Amino acid sequence: MSSKILNVSLCQINTTVGAFEKNFEKICDFISKAKNSHIIVFPELSLCGYMPQDIIYSSKFLDLNKRYFEKLKEYSKNIDSVIVVGFVREEKAIYNSLGVLFKGEVLGFYDKRFLPNYNVFDEKRYFKSGEKDLTIDINDIRCGFSICEDIWYPDGTERQDALKGAEVLININASPY
Repeated sequence: MSSKILNVSLCQINTTVGAFEKNFEKICDFISKAKNSHIIVFPELSLCGYMPQDIIYSSKFLDLNKRYFEKLKEYSKNIDSVIVVGFVREEKAIYNSLGVLFKGEVLGFYDKRFLPNYNVFDEKRYFKSGEKDLTIDINDIRCGFSICEDIWYPDGTERQDALKGAEVLININASPY
């Protein structure tokens, strides 16, 4: 049995779609309260609010999303914890993503793979499915990352992360009900 320790703060915050400044301030407030943790984890799409629906096609929305992600990256320069935040990532397509930040740097991105398309969920309409796994060593402990339904599938992301040596699996979620 390993004697390694990983202090994790799970920040289950209530965000508002499109209220970037308010969401950013709330995230920063929780970071300041959890600054003694190795890793501080926020929900799915916490930077822009869940679920943005058609506003996601607005260039202003996407620009604000990118600007506030960069602002959070800058804020992380003075934080000794790894920060995991959900946001919309735009790179040739639009992804429901998480970013892993540390000391002003992006350690990695993970794009949600299994997009729900039933009941109130219509994510395939808005997002492209991700294709890559993400594992990162935090305090000498290999961590794997996923978003919401990605954890539901036995041959999904978590299995791949475990095969890559992940000892901790971090799944962010923002299901509304």
